[in-house]
Amino acid sequence: MKTNFDPMTAGFMAKSLLAAIAVAVLPACAEFHAAGERTAEGWREAVVVQIDNSALITQRKFGDCREGTAPQATAGSTYVVYRYKGVGSYSYRIAPLPDKLPLKVGDLVDVNIKNCLVPPKAR
Repeated sequence: MKTNFDPMTAGFMAKSLLAAIAVAVLPACAEFHAAGERTAEGWREAVVVQIDNSALITQRKFGDCREGTAPQATAGSTYVVYRYKGVGSYSYRIAPLPDKLPLKVGDLVDVNIKNCLVPPKAR
């Protein structure tokens, strides 16, 4: 019995399969690249773990925006403690409570760990 093998059809099918795979994979690659850029810019997914007067946040964490500021200058200010995934464990960031983003403990935000002046973004 003779089969009707058409190399043109087989080539077309292979190209169609490769195109379908590319269409499925490329958006994921673009998303992965964008996530890498955000990480390089200092953005991390975080959770709010404490909101309190600066004087009541006594434990220094990794990344404290109060460093280099006189305690008298921050004494009456409200600060937020964010927890984010660091390398192998959780890390923390202490930053001023943003004026335009009402936060409460447990809120999920994107926080910039490189720049204290950049407010967090709600997720």
